[in-house]
Amino acid sequence: MKPQKRVETSNTSGQIKRVFVWTLALTLVMQNFAWAVCTDGSNLPAGGYVIGVPPVQQASNWSPHVFTGTTGSLWVPDTSVNEHNDPAKPLTGGGHNWVFDQGSTLCKVTDTGPAGKVATGWDIPPNNPTDCVVLPVIKGGRVTNLGDIPYQGDVITPTCDPRLLSTDTVPNPSNTYFNQLGCSISHGIANTPATATSFLFVAGIKGGLFSIPLENVGSPPVGGTAGKTVGPQNYYSQIPEATLLTNAAVSKDGQFAMVTSLRRDLRVWACLNPLGDPGDPSLPINPDFFSPPASTVSCMQVGSNNLAVTLTNAFGPDNQPYFGGRRVVNSFDSVPGGNFTSSWPNCIWQPVGAASLSDAFVNGFANGCGDAQPNFGFTSALITQPPAMISHGKYMYIGPLGGTIVQFAVTIDPFSGFSNYTFRTYLTGLSLLTGLGVAEDLKSLMIFTDPTAVGLAAQEIVTRVPLCEDMLGELATTVPTGPTTPTTPTTPVATGPTTTPPTTTIPTTPVSTTPTSTTPTTTTPTTTTPTGTFVPTNPAATPTPTTTAGGGILLGGTGTASTGTAAASTPQAIGGTGGGIGSGTGGGAGAATPATGSTASNPAAGTPPKAAVANAGTGGAIPGPNSMLGISSSVGPAPNGPLAASATFVSQQGLPRIALDSPPPVNVNVAAGLDPNANVTVGSNGGSNRGNVTVSNSGNGNGKKRTATRRAGDKKKGNFAQGIARNGSSGG
Repeated sequence: MKPQKRVETSNTSGQIKRVFVWTLALTLVMQNFAWAVCTDGSNLPAGGYVIGVPPVQQASNWSPHVFTGTTGSLWVPDTSVNEHNDPAKPLTGGGHNWVFDQGSTLCKVTDTGPAGKVATGWDIPPNNPTDCVVLPVIKGGRVTNLGDIPYQGDVITPTCDPRLLSTDTVPNPSNTYFNQLGCSISHGIANTPATATSFLFVAGIKGGLFSIPLENVGSPPVGGTAGKTVGPQNYYSQIPEATLLTNAAVSKDGQFAMVTSLRRDLRVWACLNPLGDPGDPSLPINPDFFSPPASTVSCMQVGSNNLAVTLTNAFGPDNQPYFGGRRVVNSFDSVPGGNFTSSWPNCIWQPVGAASLSDAFVNGFANGCGDAQPNFGFTSALITQPPAMISHGKYMYIGPLGGTIVQFAVTIDPFSGFSNYTFRTYLTGLSLLTGLGVAEDLKSLMIFTDPTAVGLAAQEIVTRVPLCEDMLGELATTVPTGPTTPTTPTTPVATGPTTTPPTTTIPTTPVSTTPTSTTPTTTTPTTTTPTGTFVPTNPAATPTPTTTAGGGILLGGTGTASTGTAAASTPQAIGGTGGGIGSGTGGGAGAATPATGSTASNPAAGTPPKAAVANAGTGGAIPGPNSMLGISSSVGPAPNGPLAASATFVSQQGLPRIALDSPPPVNVNVAAGLDPNANVTVGSNGGSNRGNVTVSNSGNGNGKKRTATRRAGDKKKGNFAQGIARNGSSGG
């Protein structure tokens, strides 16, 4: 009888993630030292800015008594130079800020201040259809009224560099999904963020998810509307009605639109190619491309955010979706990224047995990503119940309970494909946070807070502080305005289409969906144009605008998308055999169990991840089997200065336990900034590819409970526009 061969198997995914957790606990710390260079030429103070301490003498240093319950702002680049195209008005800086005010609605704010100088304030224009967005009330597929106010949203401006496009005979590996989309929309005409069409993605609790094109005014008259104006609304009707959607976001490459509800609904809805399918970046663009009616776009539930209450969503610089609310910040995998079955966006189609990403959407293979998990990077920074979270370039800003703003630098590990997080305290001393935004014309972070906590009209406090984005070694370009008292520049900043202003929506390397070689680029914080973006020699020639199919509000049938359930996925596989960081029952790499009614089944435990989906260009979001370059996660210290912080997953703040049944712990003293008696416990969870990181803290303050009031959408108050959701308490 022949001797049997001994077959040895290993869980590479588990080994990588266990090593990562050890590294996280030993190296993740918070920076509080003054080495940062900011856009006003100063350094970030030790411990960050503090309200009441120079240079931020007072919180209300920008447009007091104007806004109400504001949930954030977006920067939209355009071709304007002066407000209202009038030299007697202030400079616009090559774009406008659009503010989600809950007392009026989402509007393009008017810059106020001295003639030909940098703006010193904002004002809300009278509600009008060119500068403001009011959504319809939809019931039974019909518009029954108008007046729904967008809550939180996002914007993207796909640009086109024709030099990167592939030809019939020569594919260009430097082309990306983002550039392919931008060139498809412009039909191959080169443009910049200022001249290209921007697209707002917003949600209304009485309607649903919408996209709205913004295009520059042609031949604008002096005294008339400056910059981009509102176009026809597109309604994504394949998401079922009455889902009470409130928070919308769009991926950095424009491939996914995502939306959730703050009304205790855990479902995460996503739409594939919401602006149309631009095709494979290795092939020429379709000369007959047009953005389809949103009713024809495939949308479905892709997972659960696994939060008691959702307050904010965002796609990060790594193109990963993040969900903030009660209690923490969640992502698909606690360590997002990499080329695993449970990684976004592989988790949409691979766990449910779909042939491809598009196959999963077309056939309604819903809930493939299962439950999102507490993100290690954010829980390590003690981020609890954030009402606002935004992404800008390679950075994220988030405001947990307690009047603090924390800044994260998010990068992608070139070997593992995981996301790397470095964080520091940015500002303290605030009242109740309601929203965040970045004003590119002011080179400032705009922070919206509500000291009344009940959304009283015109009582919103707006705090402006300089941008300090140099944690990765960048050099800041200064502007001659301070955070509290805007001053006059010696030489007015040149604006208009000859300048490509940074935007909050375009990554330096737009993410695509298959592995290809990435063209190296040199980036500074003042350049946020996509990799290789071509600036035309005659940028004043505005490209031919592409009109969204149809006009007005594009309505359609209910579609065939699966609605799923509020808790459709199985419990997370903590400590289970073969369980990954994602959720699921014995699924390969922690895959989720398919939604009820799906004909596919989960891969068996330990099944290797499938090959990446096709249609991709440079900087693929989903690396293929032979590449680990993708979206990712590990956490380490900042390269330019000492750090001091802690890794914590169980504390007096009530953070959830991430993993159970750890082996005998290894204790590591927590660095300065926390109770000296606090310890970090690190462990590995048996056969699971999870690691355990917990914190015990014997200091004072245990059991203290802080509460917040829920206002937005509160039926008792009867006014969804009243303010921001505050649900429950921060106590455990």
